[in-house]
Amino acid sequence: MKASGRFDRHRRAALVALGIGAATVLAPRLARASVPWGTPPLSVWPTPPDLKVLEIHLYGGVSMWETFYCRAPGAANRFRGFESEIPALNFAGCDPFIDPAPAPFANDALGHPIHFGPATKPLWKPQILDKTRLVVMKHEFQPHEAAIPLTLTGQRLGSPKLAGLGAAIQHHHVSKALLSGSLPVDAQPFAYVLLPNAGLLDSDNVRVLSAVGMHPAYARPLTLKVSDSLATELALFPRTGLRSQRDALLQRYVDQYSAALRHPSMVAAAPPGRTRSAGFGAFEFGTKMVMGAPSLHSMLTDPTSPASQPIPVEADCPDVFPSMFANTTAHSIKLAAYLLSQPGLNAPRYVGVVDSGMVQTSGAAYDTHGNGNHGITALNLYNVCKTLRTLVDAGTLNLANTMVVLSTEFGRTPQRTGSSGRDHWPEGFCHVLIGGPVTRGISGALYDANFSGTPVGLDGYAAPSDSFTPQDMRAAVLTACGILPFENELYGVSDISLTGATHEDLMHALKSRVLGV
Repeated sequence: MKASGRFDRHRRAALVALGIGAATVLAPRLARASVPWGTPPLSVWPTPPDLKVLEIHLYGGVSMWETFYCRAPGAANRFRGFESEIPALNFAGCDPFIDPAPAPFANDALGHPIHFGPATKPLWKPQILDKTRLVVMKHEFQPHEAAIPLTLTGQRLGSPKLAGLGAAIQHHHVSKALLSGSLPVDAQPFAYVLLPNAGLLDSDNVRVLSAVGMHPAYARPLTLKVSDSLATELALFPRTGLRSQRDALLQRYVDQYSAALRHPSMVAAAPPGRTRSAGFGAFEFGTKMVMGAPSLHSMLTDPTSPASQPIPVEADCPDVFPSMFANTTAHSIKLAAYLLSQPGLNAPRYVGVVDSGMVQTSGAAYDTHGNGNHGITALNLYNVCKTLRTLVDAGTLNLANTMVVLSTEFGRTPQRTGSSGRDHWPEGFCHVLIGGPVTRGISGALYDANFSGTPVGLDGYAAPSDSFTPQDMRAAVLTACGILPFENELYGVSDISLTGATHEDLMHALKSRVLGV
């Protein structure tokens, strides 16, 4: 009896300990279930922003020295080796914009005045410049195959967390919709990736824009290949021949299954209130996505949608490059703006576009190793800037609630290489943010031998204390979207180069130092 009593007491103690341990482990999880994934501390954004993101990846590595980080007019070596070629590019025949050049755009963190180059002229409208910010960056990878995943995800190639902004943004908004019960029966994606029909994309890992890493399956953006065969792909969406009664029956089964996953005390709670099968949300959202495919088809094939129109074949600036090309980039950006202009709580919040260029250089749109490529890359960047300006002027792209992210995998060497090219330069380059909460200015600085005080041999390098990493950049954009960048699927505190004692401190640092807020 004594042995039995001791056993009962030990068993009761073990059960109590197990209960306490389970409560310790499960209580935060149950509490967390009432808060959407990615919810930041209230002090970071007292009113959560409902920001949309249009990311345009300038594929190949853009040279900063004649585009976004130029010396003043009249300065020696203003365009870093292309003093005669860049001014000779004549955009007058294709340029309807009359805005005066910003003089300068802003001073960098070292106090140097930085000017924009001729190819950026469509962005010179004061209302655009006042919401434009350059973010000086650096990393250590020169191959496209390694640099592209790092700059588009903030993770190194092979990391299990390799995922683009679209995955995090869709994860957050689906989680919020599932918890609030606002996800409609015919749900549509919150995130899209638009890829050109270019073979180079298969070898340089640009498809990481649609990677999900450790996010749930429902976080994957819908990827569309923008080509004249897009209509054929969209023809699969209507689900013709299926009766609405079948969808109603499927929804009934989904609801019954969901109810079985709830604890009796939580059945009346706000949806989902489930204590088991956290992955059920992926199934529920996927089911509603299938049901919503016909509505998605109607939206994409509406006569006002660029997806219903052929890709224009044009010479965007005949005086610079007279040949005619399919302007897939402009078509993709217009489709992205159309998607982001859709109304409602369940409308798209992210679209990623890959700019492979109207004209390709020796590699991709901006891979300027070869001869004479400065004109091609200027035309490609002008095409992007002109398309953005046209959409802003038309009111299709609203910079008050949309942030444009111009990303690139690295910059180009500050010195001319060969007869008229530049090589890869991850040691110092910029990403450009336009719209949303950002303010006009430059976060960071590049050393410039034209100014006194530049350390010998570091011309063109990012200043160590005044530059940022791809992880910083990605975390800052998520912060601007009102998403906590320190969720398990995203970044750790040590991944960020800024300092702070808490997640809250780091998000405030990202706001002030990267976004200029």
